[in-house]
Amino acid sequence: MRQRRLHPTPPSITRKGRIALVLALAIFPDACRTSDPFDASQVPRITATTNPSIPTVRFTWIPDGAQRLRVFKGSVVDTNPVNLWWSATATGKNTMLSGIEYGATVIIGGTRDMPQKSFVRGQTYTVEISRIDPKSNDSGPTAAANARYTNTKTFALPASVVPP
Repeated sequence: MRQRRLHPTPPSITRKGRIALVLALAIFPDACRTSDPFDASQVPRITATTNPSIPTVRFTWIPDGAQRLRVFKGSVVDTNPVNLWWSATATGKNTMLSGIEYGATVIIGGTRDMPQKSFVRGQTYTVEISRIDPKSNDSGPTAAANARYTNTKTFALPASVVPP
C-alpha cells in the first residue's frame, strides 16, 4: 500500500485578519482608479482661419491656454524636422493664449521655438495643439503628471486668390 504524505494545515485567519482582508478588498477598486480620469472637455477644439491674400493662418482653440503649438507640412503629424513648419511652446503650464497668427514672433504666454517656413498655396498643412491636463499633479513619476490633451486640424491655403 502506498503511503500518503501529510500536508501541513494552513493557519486559520484570525477575525482581525478577516476584517483587514475585507477592508482591503473593499478599498482596492478605488485604489485602481486613476485620480485623474480623461476629461474630453480639455481636448483643444481648433479653428484655423486662412487669409489667402497675405497668405497666413490664425489659430484659435478652446478651452483657452495651450502648452505647445506645432504646424506640419502634410495632412498628418510628422515629427521629421523637415516637415515641421513652425513651433511655439508655452512659458508655463498652458499659458499660451488662443488666437495666434502663424509665424508670430511675439506670443502671449509663450515663445517661438523655430522660425516659420513659407506656405505654398494649395499645399495641405496640419496644426497640432496640446494642453497639459490642468488637474494633473506636477510632482512624482505618475502618468497623470504628464497627461496631455492633444488635437489636430488640417488646413490649406487656396491655390489661387480671386482679386477683390
